[in-house]
Amino acid sequence: MMTRDKKVEIYNASLDAVYEVMGVGREQILLRSRLNHIKEARHMASCLMVMCGLSLTETGYILGRNHTTILNSKYWVSGNLQYDKETIINFIKCVVKVSHLLEVEPTLYFLSSLEKGIVRMDTSPAYHVREFCRTIRQMLGTIIQEDTAAYDTTKETLMHNAESAIDSMEEKSKDTERGYLRRLEERLLKI
Repeated sequence: MMTRDKKVEIYNASLDAVYEVMGVGREQILLRSRLNHIKEARHMASCLMVMCGLSLTETGYILGRNHTTILNSKYWVSGNLQYDKETIINFIKCVVKVSHLLEVEPTLYFLSSLEKGIVRMDTSPAYHVREFCRTIRQMLGTIIQEDTAAYDTTKETLMHNAESAIDSMEEKSKDTERGYLRRLEERLLKI
């Protein structure tokens, strides 16, 4: 059974991570606001708490919500990890910040959703996101590096993989925008 201190630590770490990454404070998350950026931050905070070992009921109680609302948050984040680059980037950044608290089973659920989504991505971002997922799995002890008996993932390795994945995705977005602008310019010149 999880102690009260551990639950408080998870709560604080999750809300701090969401604030640092998404810029939405505790007060806003706890309100009943339906503004998209607040709603998305609340979904992310809920999932981080679940990934760190709190049950749906405990997370709902802490956030003043029903456990089915937390379940909906879990499905929302999981679904968006399959196609929304902003959600993927925010997820990676938040997971790094609470990595010392992650529990195996709920974390693997979200990593699987993330990996399903990157199949549709181009090779460079997909490679870096896969490396991030592999590092998290190694850190959780669900896979063992081939050349050693155990793998001790440092926070620096995790940060490096996360930054590579994020940089790669952002660079791809810039390339896509530049390509779109170039094609649009070409069409305008033809007119």
